[in-house]
Amino acid sequence: NTVLFDIALFIGFVFSKKSYDQFINNKNLAIENRENALKILRAQFSPHFLFNNLNTIDALIDDQPGVAKKYVSHLASLYRYLTETVNQGVMLLEKELSFIRDYLFLIKVRYGEDYLFDIRVEQPTDSRFLPSGPLQTDLENVVKHNAIDGRQIMTTLLVAEETVTISNSKGGQGEASASGTGLKNLATRYELLGAPSLEIENLPHQYTLRLPLLRALPE
Repeated sequence: NTVLFDIALFIGFVFSKKSYDQFINNKNLAIENRENALKILRAQFSPHFLFNNLNTIDALIDDQPGVAKKYVSHLASLYRYLTETVNQGVMLLEKELSFIRDYLFLIKVRYGEDYLFDIRVEQPTDSRFLPSGPLQTDLENVVKHNAIDGRQIMTTLLVAEETVTISNSKGGQGEASASGTGLKNLATRYELLGAPSLEIENLPHQYTLRLPLLRALPE
């Protein structure tokens, strides 16, 4: 009986070790798949954005060379940030806000007073994180999906303790604001990070997106 017990114990140990090794392998594979998925989603930055900015620079060089120089500087800063963070799924909120300020300078030059943006930071931004790129994704959608119909499109970006809320009035194509590849990718990235889901409120004249803030980097 003792021999049989020892044999059974040994067999149980072998199978337990194999199960543990398989668990570790599956966990590592899941982490690798999550990181790869995040990189793919992060890299989906519209090539039309670059083409539009090159056309803007071309138009500015002759008439407003000083503005053209500033425009190139902000565009270079923006792409430097994108290059440095393309493999990072999560970034500090403060760095994302800095990135957004470069982006909004480009929008201001291209569209003048048609689109107005107000950034309000009510809470400290240190130790707060976001999936990299969501602010730009939604602000790009504000311009992309809201045709000017004789009134300004007003957008507010509010940083609170647990969320960043982006709200904008709607133009001629406001209903399109709630759809699109960019927001679907963003929702998927939140899911892959195991973070709370983003919230969308699509009213007739107002569109609101709430992005949960992360208090720590995901494991």
